[in-house]
This record gives sequence, C-alpha cells and structure tokens, in this order.
Amino acid sequence: MAAPERAVTPATDTHMAAERVTALYHGRPAIADVSLPLARRAITAVIGPSGCGKSTFLRCLNRMHELSDGGTVRGRVLLDDVDIYGPGVDAVGVRRRVGMVFQRATTFPTMSIAGNVAAGLRVNGVPRREVDGIVRIPGDFARALHRGDAELQILVHGADANRARIIQAYAEGAVGQWAARQGAEGRAGAPGPVQVQSRLWFNEAFESRYFLVPGLVVIIMTLIGALLTALGIAREWERGTLEALFVTPVRPEEILLGKTVP
Repeated sequence: MAAPERAVTPATDTHMAAERVTALYHGRPAIADVSLPLARRAITAVIGPSGCGKSTFLRCLNRMHELSDGGTVRGRVLLDDVDIYGPGVDAVGVRRRVGMVFQRATTFPTMSIAGNVAAGLRVNGVPRREVDGIVRIPGDFARALHRGDAELQILVHGADANRARIIQAYAEGAVGQWAARQGAEGRAGAPGPVQVQSRLWFNEAFESRYFLVPGLVVIIMTLIGALLTALGIAREWERGTLEALFVTPVRPEEILLGKTVP
C-alpha cells in the first residue's frame, strides 16, 4: 500500500498523525510513504483489499510492528505532537495508550484462563489480590443494545464464595439501576430486567464427583500422613530408640533422610 507523497497539515483536533511511514519485513517494504492525520473523537476507516497492508499500518501506530520477525519502521508517528518512535519513548507505554483490537481473540497459550483475564491488570502493576471481579463490556455493546440483546460479562474470583456473591450482586445492581434509568428517560433500546446466566469454567456439567474425589484424596492423604507419623513415633518409643535419637549428634535432615532412603 503506497500513498502519494504529501505534507501532513496538523489540524487543531488532530490527535495522531502518520508522516511518511514505511513498514518493512526483512528490508522489503510492505507499505511505503503513508501519511495520514487522525482526528480526535472521530472514526477513521482504512479500506483496501486483502494483503494490501492495512493491518501492518495499524500495527505501526502502536509500535507492534517492530515485534514482528524482521519488522522495522521508517518515518514518524506523532501522538500529541510526540514521535512515538523517538529516542527515550517507552514502547510499552505507547501500547497502553494506543490499543489494538484484533479480528480474532487469541489467548496466551502458556497462561490459564484466569491468567489471560488478569494479564492486562498485571502488566499495569495491579497486585493479584486487589482484583476480585471484572465487568467486561463487549465492543458491540451499543449496537446490541439497540437490538435488545445486549450482554455483559461478570467475572468473579470463586475462591471466596461470599465475596464473589457480594461482587456479583453489586455488579448486577449497578446494571439494573442503569437499565431503570434508561427506561425512565424513555431512551430507545432500554433493556429489560437483568438476567444472570451463571457458568462454571471448570466442571461446567457440575458433576459432584469432580468436586468430591479430589477433596477425599486430600483428606485421606492428610489422615494417612498423620497416622504414619504417629505409628513411627510409637514404634521408636517401643523399641527404646527414641531417647537415642535425642542424643544422636546428627541434624534432623539427616535423620529424615536415613528414615526415607531404604
């Protein structure tokens, strides 16, 4: 994708501007000399056939192109009159300000579901225990609201059931108050009563054996460990070697190793 060479005339409401941006893969240009001002509080559509470099250009606007194999960028991208490719500019800080929503949602394969949900919070330095609930608003919420089938997702940490219920009730109450206010103002597309559809990420069928069996295994192993410890101490006492252990000039680790190794 190549654009004719032209000077960018910044407007008073220009929030971001690309100036003669060229993106390369291993030295070969994918887009060349693209200049485009982006106005504040406006929607700009980049339209073109498949493979013309639309996604590559967008990745240049938040410095994600340089993460590609052999990806380099020439030119300038101004964000509030600051070149994001200038010296001393933090790339991670740029990506926090200029987000990118991909066509298909992709999870981090090495993380759990909870880890993927909280990844953005951890990158921004939010401690683990400060996040017990997340309210996710889909990108097409406004359009779905006018259709009458808008949905919200509430993610709560299930380790503390009481706290999870409190967070869930608080979020549902906030959504319910908003819905009532929308209806009172007579706005089109005001939703009806809030309907909650609970879902378990783990054991979605809610089969009791997947809860009971692991719990029983833990209880049995705990009891067996305590029982074997009591039997071992009683045996040492009956054989008269318990007093010898008290005066033996060895460390506890050595005694445990001698009892463990056959």
